[in-house]
Amino acid sequence: MRIYYIFLVLFLPFSTFLYSQKIPALECMYKISVRDKDGIHNTLRKYLITSDKIFSFFVNDSSRASLADFKQQTVKVKNINGNVYTTGMTNSRNPVTIKQKKDSINGFVGDYLITNIGGAENISLILDSSTKIPKFKGEGFFDVFDNGLGYLPIKGVKEALSPIEGQGNIIWTISLLSKKVIEVDSSLLRVE
Repeated sequence: MRIYYIFLVLFLPFSTFLYSQKIPALECMYKISVRDKDGIHNTLRKYLITSDKIFSFFVNDSSRASLADFKQQTVKVKNINGNVYTTGMTNSRNPVTIKQKKDSINGFVGDYLITNIGGAENISLILDSSTKIPKFKGEGFFDVFDNGLGYLPIKGVKEALSPIEGQGNIIWTISLLSKKVIEVDSSLLRVE
């Protein structure tokens, strides 16, 4: 029996290593303000960007999370009810066109204007062109990183007409609060 405990003590660190692997990730904290007919609502969202994934969740509410997997070309989204939806990465985006021009929305100038083909949505962004999102391929992502360019956004405004009648325009203002490289446990980067 004593030999069993010795074996267990010796094997435990090895098994922990097998099931958890630390990998480098770029941790970005964003403040997202949403202005609608009911006023302004603020939230913080954290992004962990690795060489092949972008994992994001609302701070203090990790039940709403998303995972873009560039190897699998899939996007998983977990909503507030705990339901998980999986789509192909190309199906998770609205079709957009990119115009290189100056545009002022809410008092700041963005380098790029992304316009929905339907014309009901505008996104103006200031981009950190020194930080290329790994494996991004410039094909876009459905969330804050949906800039079609593969660069980290520093600040942005998304203005859209609500599909719900009587809601009017909804404006999302996105600001990067912090950016740093950290080590994360690879087993945490999943949505289930």
